Amino acid sequence: MSGTPYSYIVTAQKPTAVNYSMVCNFTGSDDEESQDLIVFKGNCIEVFNLKNDKLQVFESLPLTGMVRSTGYYRPHAQKRDVLLVLTEGEYYCVLSYDTTLKKIVSKAIGNVKDKVLREIETGQKVVIDPDDRLVGMLLYDGQLKVIPIEANGLRDPFNLSLDETKIIDLKFLYGCMRPTLCMLFEDTKRQRFIRTLTIDTRELEFIPGPWSQQAVDCGANMIIPVPLPLGGVIVIASTTLSYYAGTSEMVYCVEVQYTQTLCFARINREGTRYLLGDCRGVLIVLVLTVDVQQPGKVSGIIIDYLGVTSAPETISYLGDGFVFIGSVFGDNQLIKLLDEKNDQGSSFEVVEVFPNIGPIVDMCLVESNRGGQGQLVTCSGAYKDGSLRIVRNGIGLHEQASLDVSGIKGIWSIRASSSSLFDKFLIQSFIGESRILAMEADELSEIEMEGFEGLLSSLFCGNMLHDSFVQVTDRSVRLIDTVTFALLSEFVPERPITVASGDVHTIVIACSGCEVISLNVDPASRAIKKAASIVLDHDVACVSLGMLPSLPTGKMEVEGAESAVAWPVVALGMWTDNSIRLHELSSLHEVSRTSITGETQARDVLIVELESKYYLMVGLGDGHLLTYQMLSNPMIRVDDATHEAPTASMEVTLTDKRLCALGNLPVTFSFFRNSGEMCVLAACDRPTIIYSRNQKILFSVLNTSKSTKINGMTPFHAENFPDCLALTSESCLLIGNIEDIQKLHIQSIPLGEEPRRIAHSSKSSLYAVVTSKTVMTNGIEETMCRVLFLDDSSMELISSYDLELLETGFACTTVEFAADPLSSSASTSKEYFAISTGYIVNDEPDADRGRVLLFEVSSPVRKVDLAVERDFKAAVYSLAAVGGRLAAGVGSKVQVLNLRVMDDISQATYSSRPELLVECSHSGHILSLYLKVKGDLLLIGDLVRSMTVLQYHGGRLLELARDYNSNYMRAVEIMGTTEDHFFGSDDHGNLFSLRRNEAATSEDARSKLDPESEFHTGEFVNVMRRGSLVSQPAESDTAAAGGGRGLQKLPDASSSSTSGGEAAATPSSGFGDSDSIFKADYSTVTGLPPGSHSLLFGTVSGSIGCILGLSLDSYRFFRAIEKALQSLNLLPSRTGLSQQDWRSFRNELRCSPQRNAVDGDLVERVLDLDLASLSLLAREVNDELNNLPPSCSNVDSNAFPAAPSSTPGLIFKNIGTNKYQLSAEEIVRRIEDIARLH
Repeated sequence: MSGTPYSYIVTAQKPTAVNYSMVCNFTGSDDEESQDLIVFKGNCIEVFNLKNDKLQVFESLPLTGMVRSTGYYRPHAQKRDVLLVLTEGEYYCVLSYDTTLKKIVSKAIGNVKDKVLREIETGQKVVIDPDDRLVGMLLYDGQLKVIPIEANGLRDPFNLSLDETKIIDLKFLYGCMRPTLCMLFEDTKRQRFIRTLTIDTRELEFIPGPWSQQAVDCGANMIIPVPLPLGGVIVIASTTLSYYAGTSEMVYCVEVQYTQTLCFARINREGTRYLLGDCRGVLIVLVLTVDVQQPGKVSGIIIDYLGVTSAPETISYLGDGFVFIGSVFGDNQLIKLLDEKNDQGSSFEVVEVFPNIGPIVDMCLVESNRGGQGQLVTCSGAYKDGSLRIVRNGIGLHEQASLDVSGIKGIWSIRASSSSLFDKFLIQSFIGESRILAMEADELSEIEMEGFEGLLSSLFCGNMLHDSFVQVTDRSVRLIDTVTFALLSEFVPERPITVASGDVHTIVIACSGCEVISLNVDPASRAIKKAASIVLDHDVACVSLGMLPSLPTGKMEVEGAESAVAWPVVALGMWTDNSIRLHELSSLHEVSRTSITGETQARDVLIVELESKYYLMVGLGDGHLLTYQMLSNPMIRVDDATHEAPTASMEVTLTDKRLCALGNLPVTFSFFRNSGEMCVLAACDRPTIIYSRNQKILFSVLNTSKSTKINGMTPFHAENFPDCLALTSESCLLIGNIEDIQKLHIQSIPLGEEPRRIAHSSKSSLYAVVTSKTVMTNGIEETMCRVLFLDDSSMELISSYDLELLETGFACTTVEFAADPLSSSASTSKEYFAISTGYIVNDEPDADRGRVLLFEVSSPVRKVDLAVERDFKAAVYSLAAVGGRLAAGVGSKVQVLNLRVMDDISQATYSSRPELLVECSHSGHILSLYLKVKGDLLLIGDLVRSMTVLQYHGGRLLELARDYNSNYMRAVEIMGTTEDHFFGSDDHGNLFSLRRNEAATSEDARSKLDPESEFHTGEFVNVMRRGSLVSQPAESDTAAAGGGRGLQKLPDASSSSTSGGEAAATPSSGFGDSDSIFKADYSTVTGLPPGSHSLLFGTVSGSIGCILGLSLDSYRFFRAIEKALQSLNLLPSRTGLSQQDWRSFRNELRCSPQRNAVDGDLVERVLDLDLASLSLLAREVNDELNNLPPSCSNVDSNAFPAAPSSTPGLIFKNIGTNKYQLSAEEIVRRIEDIARLH
């Protein structure tokens, strides 16, 4: 399949870098104020409350547009503050919290864009008068936009001209009769001054302020207005901290070590204490001392060193000593100030850390050794906060203990009594025996019990009421006292037991000969009693009962145990007819039956409650999972044979049948609780945790250090192993606790220096990381670069290589040469790490020298040595392996290098070592910054000249096509199963794709890259990589796999039938291709093979995006949802910038609408809509699809006959007229499916 022109662009990881933060009363009631922390990340607003010394998210809101600046004020006669947010495109909005609706709403929106002015280079700023009279916006050179604040809202803005063009900082002063600005600016001689200007709102002009112009330190970069009664400003410079009181001279000044202060926070209302944070993360407190005899006069400045945090972008003081540190380059932190210094010499302690993976400079996608689960390793942060971040789509297991034991077939945890808080025993079942491990003296040791049968395999074990537990073997059911270990009762059936399940009330066993028996324990005699039995027509393969939700983790709730179980039914999976049957527990009367289509047998079943919904899960022998939602209705049943009195019964309906591929080996189930929420572990070759969020079933792979199949699991909440799980594999027993269940997990590997490029070698199991570090040498800052080689499992440093002075690493990759003269065998080739560099001198615009270095890894000691190096007369900006060669972007050229021994005899006698020789080259670029390879094609991303496609063939580089538009590129990548679809990002926050038209008849048309899709993200994308974080099992038939890890919608079962026949097959809609999303039994939601059309990209703000290719039908479906949301305004813009305008492609030359790309972030917000809004959306989506012009439809009206509207599973009410009739449930289901792909 050729590359598709349609794409679905969505954020897999939201921005993590904090640009702005503030503390105000945003959500407080009319009676009580609150201290809310407002955090801005990219286009997201998050509201936090400080509770129990922890920050808890109170509200979050995505905005249409990246936040440029922000502030807050309190409207007249109101008790809550409102936020003023300036976004890209010079749109602004006023946001407030509605205590009635319990959400953030817009009070005002507007646009303050002036097309003829030049945007200010130092960054747009919003400043608000402390007395809430004016809003000032510094947007353009030489102009201040002013918006007066009135009781009923904001007035119309007006402009005021400024004589100063290079304004460093701007703040309103406290205690002025009229709004007065204090301005820090630089003149043409690079001298800096402060000056005050008063705003006359009647005459709409500036008038001279109360202070005369004063010269300040040439390194001044920030002013801090001081509130009354002191007044004045503090001027922050690189080497001094000065206080000005409005007189003609400086009042006080103290010297500090050279630094650059980035932000501040006021600690007290009087304005005498401030926190300052600099670029090195040094946190200091500045105190203005007050003259005792003259309380309104400053008598001095005192500074005190507190410690080192992440390099702060913003600081917010929350009260009671708590401080929030928001960072762009490091992790965000919540710290608490201490009265005295701790052992590390700091005057604070870190209470919480919030990971920040921005800015993502480079990344690589590698296969993990944990069952094939992929992980993304990013080069994140800068300066001292530089680190590698390992991003996984899955849940990690923190191992507490392990035991090498093979052959475990089952495992169960047992408590010593019904009142016990902890588990004490672990029962393990093997072939022909069972063993018991007990927690004794802080150790797990094997014990024996008098009433326990250890010479037989156990089929089921579990606690019962009244200090007992049950052991089920193939011969009998044994009830054992947990205190004395004596055998209390034993039930021996006539035939061998094959499978069993139970809870604290009941045991259900299935015996050979198709018999199912229900057993209870008599509380008075503590004896096992037969409650009911039934003989079926086939043998039972698996069985499941309902369960007490509170049993796995906390104390057994004996009081609650006296009531009925959550679901009084038992689920049976059958061998011969491949059916799933539900039987009423009390009488074993069958209440529902459904058949599994296909030849695969059910290996396990489970009835589970997730977020107040009940599900039936079926694990199949080929690694697939079937899920049904269970609905019950009470009914009165009359036995027609005996004509006995009517009895209360129930009817169970199975709906929403869905299929998911978890792995390739049989799936078995066990359940546990995590943070109070019920979760299910599906054990197979790819163990997966199933949980629910917002009434949606979600999946996360369990990442363990063992790549073998997980056979089983039981919760093990022991005193020495609290909240742990005990897992068994073919060779060991693992005990550990899992990470918090969330979509992505981030692990930090601190480096203490800035990572720039990364590459991974699967052969040597190493990462190569190019880093840079700024050091002070004789008072002068110097940047030193080196290459680190890290073990890919432990991330320990194996070796390092220091680059030369002024040499910077630009690219890093791995390469295997086709004819490697250094290889010891002709049949095998070495894999090298290739590093490219350039020599950067501050006074020179371009580097006039560079190198390519080849490093080889010697085995088995994994010693890293420099094998080959070559100098170039320009910087080498990019590298990529192609055709057994190394392609390099050398300045304005692309050259292909080969590793050979010189043919010249004289050269060979001089040195017998191989060299990198230029085989061919291609010119015509400005700077070849990026190189990507697929097959024999090379994609070049240029500094100015967009993208060019070359072909390496026959030892030559041939230009196939290029984009003749001018784009300042930041990243490029090739997408799709064929080499004709190219993605790129530019310097204006746009993503766009180009396509090579090989079928064109003219040479000119074939030599052009035609634009296909265009989309605006607002983010600076630094890197793109092919692949996906959501890995999929190896499957020969992808259609049968249900679209990889996404759930496949199947026709609903005729669940109320008890005849044993299969559910009625849903006829195909006949619409589009076999993979069309418009079919009820679509195989993939994208309409394309799973995993073949997926890109990941990393941004400056730390967000990770995903680009999924779409077929035409899938694009039409999701685009119709997008248009319906916009037309109905179900998700209104809070900023005034519409979603359509925000996503429009724009640069310095043109602005064009979003094309052939779907905004996945907008589409997936549908999952948060209420039922009424979903109904409106469904109607609008159907109208949008039905109103498509004929040229956009691939419907053949004669391809299928009409069908009655009552046929289950159909999308169309009348197929003959080709009218779409999608329900809200069907729309949500497809959105959920595509959300699982990222």
